[in-house]
Amino acid sequence: MKMHTLLVAVAVAAVLGGCQRTSFGGLNTQQRPAPLMPAPVGGVESGQLAPPSMDAPGQFPEAPTQPDAS
Repeated sequence: MKMHTLLVAVAVAAVLGGCQRTSFGGLNTQQRPAPLMPAPVGGVESGQLAPPSMDAPGQFPEAPTQPDAS
């Protein structure tokens, strides 16, 4: 019987210990800043991708080169 009482007391203490008063004193009431405008990007290229290489499937392809800005 003592063990049962002890377990109930521990359970009640755990439940009451978990109950905490919360307040909104730390709530930020300032307005959020306006979102940033998106940055412009260069032109988009279209074209067909090269077929995958079956010689070495674990190898990465060569990096593309920068087109001339003419």
